[in-house]
Amino acid sequence: MSQFINFKTLKLKKTKNQYLSLPENSIFVSSPDILSPTFICTIEEIKTIFEEFILTQPRISSKFFDDQLNKFKCIQKTKYFKFPDLIDIEFIKIKDDVSSIAIYSRSIYGYYDFNVNKNRVKLWLDFLCKKLPTG
Repeated sequence: MSQFINFKTLKLKKTKNQYLSLPENSIFVSSPDILSPTFICTIEEIKTIFEEFILTQPRISSKFFDDQLNKFKCIQKTKYFKFPDLIDIEFIKIKDDVSSIAIYSRSIYGYYDFNVNKNRVKLWLDFLCKKLPTG
């Protein structure tokens, strides 16, 4: 579980139980479901805010941070059925004081997820937008 994905070469599955957020104007193999905002902050600031936030999220286990790679990975179980979902994140430095984030949330089981992954990614991005200035 601790192996991190490579967002640049990530190829999405054909299922509807995944959601991908990527920074604008970046080169990736897959097209995102939503564009990640650009934050006016250092990569360390976005990582700190995110780490504080993730501690407040329910049903999260198996958290892995890699400060060298600027990556995070975890499992979050769904609210009612407790199905495990995998979430990979990469904090991306655009300039010294400009950062963004890539998020890939997907279900392990099934074909549909009733928008659980979409709602999770949007919630996490909304939180960061409330805490950090965007540009």
